[in-house]
Parts: sequence; C-alpha cells; structure tokens
Amino acid sequence: MSIIRLFLSAVDVTYSARSMSRPALHLVYALGAVALAAAAPPRRVALRVDVVQVSGEPRQSGQAAPVAALRELLRRSQKTTLSTRGYDLAVGETARFDLPNGAKAAITPMALEPDGDVRLRIEVVGEGAYQVELSVPSGTSFQVAAGRCPAGHLLLTIRPMTS
Repeated sequence: MSIIRLFLSAVDVTYSARSMSRPALHLVYALGAVALAAAAPPRRVALRVDVVQVSGEPRQSGQAAPVAALRELLRRSQKTTLSTRGYDLAVGETARFDLPNGAKAAITPMALEPDGDVRLRIEVVGEGAYQVELSVPSGTSFQVAAGRCPAGHLLLTIRPMTS
C-alpha cells in the first residue's frame, strides 16, 4: 500500500470515528503531510559542462600572482569549445567523462543548500590532479582548470541548475 493511500485511509478512519479528539485529527494530518513530503521525488541538478581549450601563453610581467596570470591568459587567448555535455543528476550521483588531454573528470552534486546554492565536488584525475568542493548559486557558470593539452590549457565551464 502506498504512503498516499495509507494517509487517505487514515483520514477516512478519522472522519468515521467521531469519538477521536481534535488534537488526534491534527496529528493524523501532520503525519500525512510528513509522509507526502517523504514520498516527493528528490530534487535534481541539471549540469551543463563545456570543455574549453584556451590557446596561447600569458606574457610574463615580472612576478605575477597566479590569479593575475590566469586572468591575463584568459584575456589574451583564443578560446574554443571542444565539447558540451548535459547531465541530470540526483544528489550524490556522479557524472564521469574523459578529457581530450587523457585526464578524467567527475562532478558530483553533494547537496542542495536552503539558500539555492548547489554544493559540488569536482575531481580531475591526470596531470595536475585535484579535488575541490564548492558551493555556487544555481544558474551561475564558473570555470575550473582541467590541465594542459598540446594546444594550451583545458578549462571546464560548469553551470548547475536545480529542478
């Protein structure tokens, strides 16, 4: 018997049993609401992942900080989208894919935060391997490095959307 049918039969029993007190009726409704919430499908995360090749090297300007060097690289380089992937994932489910440089990437939605942020774990295994966990607002695109390739560097442009 499904949770919804069980709830509806409990309501029918409550109405037919006139001897039940008003607080008991409220308890039945509260338990039914909890059962319906538990039966609701889990929210999912739609991910759009672009694999982008960035060609060129930044000009050396003394002792540039890594962030400044990355900004310089992105500003002065040619960007080519090599592939676009779409995933529809439940929390805890992992999207795995190979990158053109031989590395492997995995993206896992870890949680849907109450403020609308999506907590993601991103792993790149290969040259320059790393794992990072971060929270980003749903619908916001961001980029992470995915290693070097013969023509330059690879970036992952990731956009999570909750449904």
